[in-house]
Amino acid sequence: MEKLFNTEVDYSGIDINALFTSTKDYRSYYMNEYAFYDGERFIIFNITEINTVKGELIVAVSIEGSIRQQTFDLMLGSRGYYFEYGVYLTKIFIDDFEQIEEEH
Repeated sequence: MEKLFNTEVDYSGIDINALFTSTKDYRSYYMNEYAFYDGERFIIFNITEINTVKGELIVAVSIEGSIRQQTFDLMLGSRGYYFEYGVYLTKIFIDDFEQIEEEH
């Protein structure tokens, strides 16, 4: 087991090459959205940058009309890249973000 981006990863069940080749081009994630319910309200995340070299993810966080930019540690698990959010360090996976279609 090796420590990667502040988390333990067991490589025995992960095909790393398949993970990286199956992952979308990071630019395709730009401004993708994820709605997270923390028990009281919805928090909307929009990806603005993924930096695998630094192990960072920058997202715009919208909470009840307030928007701020926040940097998270990018971690790698068996389901792919994720970051942890909130008091309970909920894992939010990058692949769960969705491209939002513009209304015309």
